[in-house]
Amino acid sequence: MKALIAQMAMVSFLVLFLGCGKTQSALSGMVPVIEAKQLVDHGAVLIDVRSPDEFQAGHVPEAVNIPYEEIDKAILKLAENPDQEIILYCSSGRRAAQAKRILEDKGFHNVYNSGGYDSWVE
Repeated sequence: MKALIAQMAMVSFLVLFLGCGKTQSALSGMVPVIEAKQLVDHGAVLIDVRSPDEFQAGHVPEAVNIPYEEIDKAILKLAENPDQEIILYCSSGRRAAQAKRILEDKGFHNVYNSGGYDSWVE
């Protein structure tokens, strides 16, 4: 019995503190730009959810522009697989957070908010 309790405690520790391979920030849905860049390098879709005018004024080269108000309709053109990793950014992270919720409501599981555009160009 003690061995079983010890094993359960170890598994709980590993899940809570190691996150099954994901960083704590990724588990919370926020991802620092350095991690977001690594995800994009490995096939994640990078979406700028700002307005087309903001996008034209400057954007991350790998990004696709889908304003957050249109994300629910346009996402299937980019990602049909609900397991596709998707990185979102806007000006401050607020619209990216809204878009993240919309995508999660549509069944996407690996959606991350990387905050604001300025973090990408620093």
